[in-house]
Amino acid sequence: MKKFICSIIILIILSITFLTIREIKINTHEKIDNSMTMSQDDVLELLKKGATYNNYSRTRINNESKEELFYKDGILASYLDSKIQYWMNLSNENKEMILFNNETASIIEDFENIEFSNEFSQLGYYIAIFDTNNFNFEYIGKTTINGRTTIIAKSVSKDNNFSKMELKYYIDELTGVVIKRINTFKFLCITKQTQSFDRGIKFDNVTDEQIRKPNLNDYEIDTSHFPSLEIW
Repeated sequence: MKKFICSIIILIILSITFLTIREIKINTHEKIDNSMTMSQDDVLELLKKGATYNNYSRTRINNESKEELFYKDGILASYLDSKIQYWMNLSNENKEMILFNNETASIIEDFENIEFSNEFSQLGYYIAIFDTNNFNFEYIGKTTINGRTTIIAKSVSKDNNFSKMELKYYIDELTGVVIKRINTFKFLCITKQTQSFDRGIKFDNVTDEQIRKPNLNDYEIDTSHFPSLEIW
């Protein structure tokens, strides 16, 4: 009986050790400087700055296709394998959107009345740090990504005491734009799953040609209503 109890204790100690090492490996991705802290209000102000920043591109590979998004001077243009998907003028004075599908251009006739709320987002990209009703805030520290100082902050869901969702945001310190997010799902203190989403952002690289409005004379024109768009 005594041997059995000792075996159980050893097994428990080994399991705790294994889980501890596993959590350290999962949650240690970069060198972090946490010598100085930032409040939630400080981070929110930085994110609001990022919502107005006006010169960057985003890239991702999706189902073996290359998606590119260019944003400059209030103009947003999206391409799939170098073919334009949509073009948007987000300025309040000349708000306009056009969808492209092969030889057809669909003008969104109600787009000028669409309001884009920045309450929880940057250019429609949802950020849980803004959602103080459903998430607790935690400042992690600073790191360096692609030679740029990056702020790391985390939002932890409030809704379940046993299963938690943690959203870790990587925010470019100079511009306030979110460049990366890591989702972590936990049961108690044990990590069940992690998902990493690098937005492929490059700053101050957008050219006038990349955001130029296409010549509509090259397309068959029709009209449509504001569509549901995937924001990434």
